[in-house]
Amino acid sequence: MEKELELRDYINRLSELYGEVALKGDEAILLWLKGKDAWNKWVEENPEVEVFFTGVEFSYEALKERFPGNDNVERLRETPFRLNKELVCFSEYNFGGNVYFCNVTFSSPVCFSDAAFNSHVYFSNVTFGTTASFQNATFGGSTLFQKVIFNDFTNFRETISCDNLNFNMVTFRDEVTFHNVTLNGCVFINTVTFSGPVLFSGAVFSSKVDFIRSAFGDFVTFVGAVFQSEFMFDVKNAERLTSLDFKGAVFEKRFLISGSFGCIPDLRQIKTNLHVDLSKLRVHLVRTREKYVAFQKKAVDLDDAERLCRLKEIADENKNHKRALAFHADEQRANRWGELSSLQSVLDIFYSATSNYGQSILRPFVWLAFCITLFAVYAVNKSNNDSLGAVDKYTLATELSIATVTPFLSVSKSAREDGMKLLYQDKRIRWFNLLSYLHSFFSFIFIFLIGLGLRNRFRI
Repeated sequence: MEKELELRDYINRLSELYGEVALKGDEAILLWLKGKDAWNKWVEENPEVEVFFTGVEFSYEALKERFPGNDNVERLRETPFRLNKELVCFSEYNFGGNVYFCNVTFSSPVCFSDAAFNSHVYFSNVTFGTTASFQNATFGGSTLFQKVIFNDFTNFRETISCDNLNFNMVTFRDEVTFHNVTLNGCVFINTVTFSGPVLFSGAVFSSKVDFIRSAFGDFVTFVGAVFQSEFMFDVKNAERLTSLDFKGAVFEKRFLISGSFGCIPDLRQIKTNLHVDLSKLRVHLVRTREKYVAFQKKAVDLDDAERLCRLKEIADENKNHKRALAFHADEQRANRWGELSSLQSVLDIFYSATSNYGQSILRPFVWLAFCITLFAVYAVNKSNNDSLGAVDKYTLATELSIATVTPFLSVSKSAREDGMKLLYQDKRIRWFNLLSYLHSFFSFIFIFLIGLGLRNRFRI
């Protein structure tokens, strides 16, 4: 009680001696305990004074032990919801000068909602044991969260930052929301670990934003966000993401997204004014195997096909044919056994296996060589000319097999006639013509796919 009575005299005496001073230690805590009205009145009278909360444990038990007999400590248990649960409340508190929270532990829920920080704010080595809310808070100066741990749900909803916002070596162990925030300065999210969902829906980024060496959990959304400056999204552990949503976002400058993601980023309905760079984007289509059917793998999320279609469109607009083909291939796989009928799905699997949707030259070439070899072996086995040696038989059979699939070459006609005469001595072989048609049919397909692969590889 004596400390509380001496607070004003203490500050006034130092102000007379040294001018503006820092408010810290027990004096800062006691003034905070008096409530927002007393605090804001004092800040109005001392607008430039810096405030330090150092080495404080904000909990009912710790403060009761530190200030025995102080009636204001009981205010911690008077929550707006009248629950028997303590609350550390900085709601609607105004801060004029710089504010420092160093080596602080918030063991109880903490609320900075509607707080106004008119200068710089520093949270260093701070632990939030449970929920933390900064909803509608205003940060007038630069803000730094360094080596901070948020153990529960964290709310920055509708926060306004007028200067740079820096999260450095911060850990979010539960969901964090930046819904409808307005960030007028640069945003640096450096070496930050997000273990739960992250929501930037409706956020406005007026300046540069960087996710440097940061790792996300499984869910990130930027739905309806506005990026007024260049935005580069390149994060660690991108393969852990199961949902990345930019639907309806606006990119007024260049947008680059890179990494190997464990999901299909949703870029549907986005608005872009400049280039969107997908050249380093790799995605993973999640599919599950249908019961009792080994080859029937179906996309887990039916919307993945639409997301891949949008990625393909963007790559096409950028004349990045290689990435457009890759996205098209995954789009087709996502449509199997759903949008495509069973017959169409089987044909699609054949197309994928033989040419990787026109991306491979080697695959159809190997299949063509296999068909030529298989038909040559068949031709040797059906030969009735015992006067020919094994080498001669295989040579003639290979020439016959190649001539069968290349009738458009002038040499093929004579090569086929000579091969038939020497191998079969002008005798008719049962099923030979039918198998020749099948051999020609599939070989023509593989020749076409080789041409398709060459066309896609060297497309301008």
